[in-house]
Amino acid sequence: MLFANRFTKEEMQKSRTRFLIIGVLMLIIGFISLAAPYVASLAIETMIAFSLIAVGISNAITAFQSFRNAAKPWFEIVMAVISIVTGYIMLTHPLSGEITIAVMLAAYFLASGVSSVANYFALHSFGGSVWLLISGIISIVLSVVMWKNLLGATAVIGIIFGINLIYTGIAMLILSKGCDRICKRL
Repeated sequence: MLFANRFTKEEMQKSRTRFLIIGVLMLIIGFISLAAPYVASLAIETMIAFSLIAVGISNAITAFQSFRNAAKPWFEIVMAVISIVTGYIMLTHPLSGEITIAVMLAAYFLASGVSSVANYFALHSFGGSVWLLISGIISIVLSVVMWKNLLGATAVIGIIFGINLIYTGIAMLILSKGCDRICKRL
């Protein structure tokens, strides 16, 4: 809303309505994701699989069009095949796709946690740096818990997705309220 004074009252009312609708929908989907994290994880894994297939098809089309220009797009062809095959495997074996995503997420949490702890020791004299340490320890613990139970870790994907949607939904509702305040001043 940095440039809110440049919008008309009608534009602000439309934005308010959009933010309100999007916020409510995000909250609903977020709470559903928290209530059924395995279903949310499966939906995310399926979307990633279809995206990989779409990217692979796009790469293949581009690669084969490059042959007309006497180019040798072998790398694009290899990447297209890898993308399509990976997407297909994820669609036909969704649990293995979810576990792969969970492993990547656990590795990310471990790296993030180690980095935060290291940053704490570099910045421990700064006020509030203890939160870096706490955040790092929580990330490392979450990573270890996920590694010890990969099947249960697949639920973490849906839980994180749900939490993200809830916080973003709240932000959208707050923006809607901000648009309402600006409309009253216009």
